[in-house]
Amino acid sequence: MIEQNAAPRVSVVVPVKNEAPNVLPLLEEIARACAAMPFETIYVDDGSTDATVAELEKARATRPWLRILRHQSSCGQSAAVRTGVLRRRRRLPVTQEIL
Repeated sequence: MIEQNAAPRVSVVVPVKNEAPNVLPLLEEIARACAAMPFETIYVDDGSTDATVAELEKARATRPWLRILRHQSSCGQSAAVRTGVLRRRRRLPVTQEIL
């Protein structure tokens, strides 16, 4: 079992906006891909008006490696990536887009 309180080896930054149906499947993919190491996943909500944040909050209850950052209004994908990269705990980030 990997200790998730250890410093992450990978910081995955995911910008999202109005992606409620897609956030959980991607979380599961990230968890499978990173299962062998300590990691963190940073979802940056870019002003969603759907249930994206609610889905992420529910997911965080059972995923201590999930961090959620929010823009109150849409700033764009690049700004969302920048926000996540600046707040990561690992020196080298990995970014992921939902397409």
